[in-house]
Amino acid sequence: MVYDVRFGFIVLEYYMDGYFENNSNYVNAEDLYHHLLDKWKFCWIVDKAKVNGTEEFEDYERSLTKKQRAERDKALAHFEKAFQQIQTK
Repeated sequence: MVYDVRFGFIVLEYYMDGYFENNSNYVNAEDLYHHLLDKWKFCWIVDKAKVNGTEEFEDYERSLTKKQRAERDKALAHFEKAFQQIQTK
């Protein structure tokens, strides 16, 4: 991620063949936060699916154990609380 005064926050993803693909621009922190949170959720569930031995994406959510769901909910609550604190400053 980079910040440019003219364009706002730029998320650079997937460096391939000398350039970045799938770039996203955000002009406010809330939109950037939600983008990064979605990326975190995706990576987190993919990691848990590997641990659970789940191969099909549509089964990832169903494969989560109660403990894994609680772990995710706790992390998401922590992120939301931290973001809200930043927003109020």
